[in-house]
Order: sequence, then structure tokens, then C-alpha cells
Amino acid sequence: MTSIIKSIKNRHLSIKTEMRVIVILQIIISVFFLLYSVFMTAYQTYSDLSNRYFQTGEQMLTNVENIINHLSDTALFPASLAMVNNDPAISKALKGQCISRNFRLYSYFSQQARTHLGQGGAEMIALYDRDGHGVAVQNGSYSEYRVCYIPEEVEWYQTVLSFHTGKPFLIPASQVTGTGMPDVDGSYLCVCRGIMDMSTIQIEGFCMAGISIESILYQFHALRLSPRQSFAIYLNDQLLLSSDPALYDEIRIGRETVSKEDSQSKTIHRSEHEYFLVNTLRHNNGYSIVLQTPLSDATGSIGSIQLTFTAIVGLILIIMVVIITSNVRHVLDAMNRLIEACNHFELNELKEKPAIEDHGFPMEINYLFHSFNHMSDRIRTLVGEVITKQEKQQETELQLLRTQINPHYLYNTLEMIHMRSYLKKNYDVADMAELLGQNLQYGLRNTTKEVLVKEELEQVKIYLDILSYQYGNRIRTNIAIEDELMNCRIIKLIFQPIIENSVIHGITSSDQILNIDIMGYRSGDRIVFKISDDGSGMDEAQLSALKENIRDTNSISIGLRNVCRRILLNYGEEYMAEIDSKKNVGSIVTLYLPYQPDPNETGIPIGSAPVGANKGSEYGNIE
Repeated sequence: MTSIIKSIKNRHLSIKTEMRVIVILQIIISVFFLLYSVFMTAYQTYSDLSNRYFQTGEQMLTNVENIINHLSDTALFPASLAMVNNDPAISKALKGQCISRNFRLYSYFSQQARTHLGQGGAEMIALYDRDGHGVAVQNGSYSEYRVCYIPEEVEWYQTVLSFHTGKPFLIPASQVTGTGMPDVDGSYLCVCRGIMDMSTIQIEGFCMAGISIESILYQFHALRLSPRQSFAIYLNDQLLLSSDPALYDEIRIGRETVSKEDSQSKTIHRSEHEYFLVNTLRHNNGYSIVLQTPLSDATGSIGSIQLTFTAIVGLILIIMVVIITSNVRHVLDAMNRLIEACNHFELNELKEKPAIEDHGFPMEINYLFHSFNHMSDRIRTLVGEVITKQEKQQETELQLLRTQINPHYLYNTLEMIHMRSYLKKNYDVADMAELLGQNLQYGLRNTTKEVLVKEELEQVKIYLDILSYQYGNRIRTNIAIEDELMNCRIIKLIFQPIIENSVIHGITSSDQILNIDIMGYRSGDRIVFKISDDGSGMDEAQLSALKENIRDTNSISIGLRNVCRRILLNYGEEYMAEIDSKKNVGSIVTLYLPYQPDPNETGIPIGSAPVGANKGSEYGNIE
């Protein structure tokens, strides 16, 4: 009892220390969780915002690609009139080089071109001959058309003249100059196509379609997520248009002319005065867009969310710490009362029952106090009694089981019979008495000690030699046990009672031959022994009665019950004996024992000699 109280006191000190550690750890964990939550929320918000920027860039880049594709289709309409509608008016005018001052052509072109304006983004369409004379139509223009002229030194014009096919030529807004329309120069993104004379396979003129940069910027302003967000669109590393070209002179973004697949990336770029979040989106057709957002704009929305989230999480964690600290103090107060009761219990030496008032504590603590009060009431009558009684009862049962098969006085009597028979030259009786004495001595010596499997088999040999005096060669055994099991430790006398049962109940006639097989092998951490015979066997009713007798703790039978009971008491319910039998076929007993190799035994004998071959009995080898 004193040791129990000391254990409770030591545990109380340990609990107090643990409680303090728990509070400190809780505070540390709470702070860490707060920082982690703030960081993860900021990172998640940053990632979500960056993904939204990518979505904006994807939408903007797709819009520009669609616009350029439509401009390319629009610039093809003069050639389509002749090829599809069989209307060669424009083609003839260009071929005859009579576009200058051809007011009839101007009016006709204006009528045809205005049907294409506004469809998909085209805001300007112009027609030029090879001498640079042209006519143009614009959205929002008060006049029906306008006449224009291209000087020969214009760079994009010279590039178009060098073409021999009607493929489209994209002209960035920064390169659109000399169109003869001052409001278009530098302000429109244009696509130019040559118009071919199919009879001579020569370029006879050009058609240009364009859209103002302001219209594209207007679309971007409607899509952008930050008021200071800017963009630049490239085609094969060439800048097409941008909202603020000066910003991109400092950004050198490595990108292939044509990527093999769509890709996106983001990085932080530092300018002279602030940082920018740069999102780059590339398409496999060579188009790419760069979105540049001031980092302060990106973090501004994050900051307001973080402040609210941090305040909420921090308040929750503070409440949690206060609650835990209060509960810890409550538990420690309860533990102090429990220690006081233990001290009272110890000082009164179980004469008085200490009690703890269980008022004002949680239900769990009250239950603990109630259990302690109940324990203190019962412990005066139970301390030391139950454990001692159980140990004595088990030891008594073990000793009783052993003494059932180990009567000591018989050994002394057999020694006297052996000596008298030998003196009178009755050698068979003398040998039988000697063998039986050895058998009894084996059981009497070190009754609680385990033996090796090979020692148990030697004892089986002696017992079989005794049986051979009565049955001669009619009992034949075959033993097949794995070599590694020979030096394993098992309890004594587990084979002999089973063999005895096989002989007594298996032989029913004077000329019957009984075959007994003993097989042993390892299965995981267990040893399995199977002892089988081909005797008379049992029917289901007899087998059921035998099993019931073995399970009956009040049974006075020895034999198989003795073996089963000793296995249970020594090794526990995990290990057992199983019995199976069939009438006129035979019986088999399976024993399950723990695998316990003897560390003192280094060699395993290989049984090349018989277990016992005396008086004409036939035994198999140990394998």
C-alpha cells in the first residue's frame, strides 16, 4: 500500500510538471499556428491573386489574337470579291494603275469596306496600289472616305512590296508610319495583305486593316484587377503593343520564339522605386503577354484580409490558452486534494477510510474522487489477498498436476525391484524396473524446469522401450522433427501421455499393429507438434465427451487433460492442444507451443540413429 501511495505522489509531481509543460507548449504551438496561419493565408491569397492575373492575361492575349486574326481576314476582302463574288472592279482598277483620282472606285470601295468595319474589331480599312496611292475608310469618320498616299521610304511599305504572295503582314503600332493618315500613324495595330493578279501571279496592290490601340487598351482597362496594372504583348519576341512601353525596357524575359507548349511563369521585379509582380503567359503560336502589377497593389488587398484573419485567429488562440490554463489549474487543485487523501490514507495505515469531497469539480474529476473513495473502502480487505490467493492457487494447481504423474515413492520401490530381480537373474523384470525408474526420475527431477526437445524425445524412447515388453513389435513409431527445434525448450512430459492414450485406446485386438507418427515444425514464433495414430479412433460423441472432459476444471482425469492444462497454465491461452479423431481411422493431437531456442545450446544434433530400438520395437529416425 505504501508503494502505491508513493507511486501516486510521484505521479502527482510528474503531472504538475507535465501540466506546466503542456501550458508552455500550448502557448508556443498557438503562436506558431498563428504565424503559420497568417503565412499560409497570405501565400494562398497571393497565389489566388496571381492566378487571377494569369486569367486576365489569358483573356487579354486571346482577345488580341482574335483581333489580329480578324484583321487578317478583313484585309483579304478585296481579293475575295474577285475570287468568290466574281466582282473584279477593284482588281481592274489596281491593275490599270488608275486608283488615283478614281472617285468612282473610292465610293465603291467605301461601300464594300464599311460592311467589314466593326466586325471583330477592324476600325480602319485602306487600299493602296503599288505606287502608294490609296483610299481609306474609318469608323467614326464624317466623310465617306479619305484619299491617302504612302511615301516610298516607308519601311513597312517596302517590306510589303518585296512579298510575292498574299500572306498577311502584321505591323506593330510603333512601326505604322507614312500611311497618309496622321491619326492612324503610331496609333493603330495593322495587318496588310497583297492583292494578286491571278493571270500574271503578280502583286498589284495592298489592303490594310487596323484597330486603334485605344480600343485594345479600353478592353484591358475593363479586365485588369489593379488600377496601375500594365501589359505588353509580343509576337515571336517582337513587341506588338503595350500600355506603357517604358516600363518594359528594364525587363528582360527570356522566351523562345515559338514555344513547344503553352506556359506561364511569375516573378518579382524591382524597379528604381518599387517592386512589381510580373506574370508572363506564352502560347505555342508565338504570342506572349507580360502583366506588370505593383506589389503594393497586390499586397494591399492581402493586408486587409490578413489583418482581419489575424485578429480573429489571435483572439481564438488567446481564449484557448486561457481555458487550458484554467483547466490545468483546476486539475492540479484536484490532484492536490487526492495527494492529501493519500497522505491521510498512509498515516492511518488503512484503519480509517479517507474521503475526498467531490463538490465544485467537473464530472470527470468527481468520478475520479468517487473511485478513490470506493477504492479506499475496499482496499483494507483486498490488499495483498487477491494477488497472493491467485498465485497460491495457480502454484497449487501446477503442483497437483505434476504430482499426479510423479509419485516419488514409486521410484524408490522400483529401485528395490530392479536390484532384487537382478540378483535373482530375472533380467527382463530388472530391465523393466530400471526403465520405469528412469521414467519416474525424469518426471521427479526439477519439476518446474523446462527441457530441450531432444531430452523429451529421449524420454519417449525409454517409455517406448517399456511398452515393447508388452506389445513387442506391434507399436511402430516414426519421428520427423526439424533440426532447429531439437534445442528448443518445452515443458516436460507432453508426448508420453498422448502416446499412452494412443496405445491404451487405439489397440483393440491382440494382433493389431499400431503406427504412431510424431511430426514437429516451426510456424512463425510457434512450434507445432502433431502426434497421430492409426488406431481404433473415436466417433463424434466420444470425441465431444473427451473435449468436454478436458475443459472441465473439476475433472480428475490425467492423460490428455494434464497436457492441455499444463500448456495453458505455463504459456497462456494463446497456446493450446487440439484433438481430432475418426472412428476406425485414427486420432491426431496437435500441440502449439512457443518457439524458445536455448541460447546455451550451439549445436543441433542430427538424429541419424533411432530414438530407441530395444526389444524388437521399430522406430523411425529423427529428421
